[in-house]
This record gives sequence, C-alpha cells and structure tokens, in this order.
Amino acid sequence: MNRKAPVQSARLVAILTILTAAAFGGDFVDSRGPDPARDGARFPLWQLAELKAPKLAAHTVDLPPTRSPDIQADRAAEESTDFQKIGYVVPFDKQLLPDWPFKAREDRSAVAHVEFRSAGACGLRLRFENFAPETRIELRFHDANGGDVLGPFSAPRMDEDGGWWSPTIFGDTIGVELYAPEGLEHAAEAPEVTKVAFIAEYTRFESLSRENEPPI
Repeated sequence: MNRKAPVQSARLVAILTILTAAAFGGDFVDSRGPDPARDGARFPLWQLAELKAPKLAAHTVDLPPTRSPDIQADRAAEESTDFQKIGYVVPFDKQLLPDWPFKAREDRSAVAHVEFRSAGACGLRLRFENFAPETRIELRFHDANGGDVLGPFSAPRMDEDGGWWSPTIFGDTIGVELYAPEGLEHAAEAPEVTKVAFIAEYTRFESLSRENEPPI
C-alpha cells in the first residue's frame, strides 16, 4: 500500500486550488476555490508564453519578508471551516516602484521587466489597477528560475473594485514583464500594482487524511 499517495494527491489539489484561487478578500489569503466574479483572475492553465525580451535584465523590488501564519491561533477557526489560512494581503508600497522601468526597443516598442522578491515566500501574487486596454500593454508573469511564462494579459476582466489579480507564481519571486507595442508614449498609462498577496505556506495540506481529501 502506497501511503504517500493521499499526501501527494492532496498536495497537488492544494497547489492547483491556490493557483486558481480568487479568495483574496480582507487581509488574508485562504484556500477556497476560484471565484472569478470576485477578482477577475481568470486564465487557462495552458496559457503559456515566452517573454518579449528574455535578455533584458530585471529590475528587483525587495518586498518585506513573508511572515508565517500563526498555526496555534488559527487552529480553532480552521476546525470550523472548510478552508485554511495560507497567507495574507497587504497594500503595495509605491515608493518601492514609483514607475515601471520601460526600455525602448529597435522596433519602437518598449519593455519593462521587474522581479518582486520576498524572503520566505512560498508564492506571490500581485493586484493591478488602472488598466487602459487602448494602450494594448501586455503583462507576462514568470518565476525566477526560468520556469513557465504565463500570459499575455492585456484586457483582463476587472472585479467590482476595478482591480485584477495576477496568477500565483510559486517561490519567493514573481517576475513581471510589461510590453508596450506602441512604445514609450504609453508607458505612463501602464497598470499599477496596488496590493501583494504573500503565500506563506501550503505544506500544511499534507496533514489531510483520505477521509477529507478533496476530489481530483
């Protein structure tokens, strides 16, 4: 009998749940399923892409370290719910990135490449506002280890507050590339980061037993 199978399948479901989750209300992140109507972060898992300027050095934004959830404090609350606290959301300090560092290209387009890092993070997600679809600016997301690139996103469906959550990128870094096909004239109209979701841990899902293991 393979005792690791329930743990592995539970962890897989947990990862997929976090990846598609839209439950970013309040000041924490939980493991409930997707709610596209809440934050508009709808995207197909097979929407893989390539960076427009893979050789462009990334500008680094150092976010605060990710703090771990207080397991003891959360235990009572989690026993009465069907989800677990896995992280939290905080406003983005715009002083860390006053402007996107766009660079002009020979074809008159422009690209900005930024990596947001948080020591101790298991995953990161960014909330954007002030999209201007007429600029045709595209966003692509990736990890810092040469993994898959997700995108492009140019006119995502906004939530009721006018914002949109990026896909979750696992690890302590989320890379963002902005591509402006019309060049630097639209750089000032690029969407801005307003919040950051810090995924503090997902290994606690390994404690799931076969009885409460989510269906695949």
